[in-house]
Parts: sequence; C-alpha cells; structure tokens
Amino acid sequence: MWGGKEGLPKNGKLRVVPLTRETVTALRAQQHLRGPYGFCHQDGRPFTHSEVKNVVPNACRRAGLAKRVTTHGLRHTYGSHLVMRRTPLTTVRELLGHADLTMVARYTHLSPDIAHAAAQVLDAPASRGN
Repeated sequence: MWGGKEGLPKNGKLRVVPLTRETVTALRAQQHLRGPYGFCHQDGRPFTHSEVKNVVPNACRRAGLAKRVTTHGLRHTYGSHLVMRRTPLTTVRELLGHADLTMVARYTHLSPDIAHAAAQVLDAPASRGN
C-alpha cells in the first residue's frame, strides 16, 4: 500500500520475506477480523505510510529507549544479523530485495570473523564427490 493504492514495491517486483516461527506466532496472536490487512485501524482501513513509519519510533519512545530506532534501522539489523550468522550474501540480497551485492556489502563490515572463517574452510579436506 503506497499513496492509498495497493501495488508492487518501488522496484515493481513482488517480494516474499520469510518469517521466523516466533514472528508468525506473534502476528497470529494479533490477528483480527476487522479487514484484510495485517495492520489496520479498528474499522479495517489500512494504515497510511506515515502511520506505519512512526510505529517503531513511537514504541521506542514509550519504552524509554534513548536511541531512536526506525523501521529502516530494523531492516538494517535484519540484514546485519543474517550476515553475522553466515547467511550467503546472495541470499541476504534476495531477502532484502537489493538488485546487486553492492548494497549488501555494507553489512559485511559488522562481521570481521567472516573472512577468517572463510579462510578456515581451506583447512578442511576437499570433497571428492564434487
């Protein structure tokens, strides 16, 4: 939903983002019968972009957090944690919807042990089956 219209994201491509079981459980606990949207007003109308973008900062303010967190910050954290847990960069690119790996490269600096771990792969005997 953007500008009051349903449609594809800005790149024009449908994107599916897999969710963890814990996230699905939390979302299902909040499920309602007010409308077809996962997040909406009491009368079923979808939230506007402005309302959605303020959800995380408002929750942080109510929680008394000193740092302002945004939905984009959560997206960056998602990508960062995927990289730190050694998710292949091509998979991270796909999940975040980036066109190429250049944008994903910004997440790799957060995990300096990745290069070390990659070099350690060479210590293991090569598989003869491939």
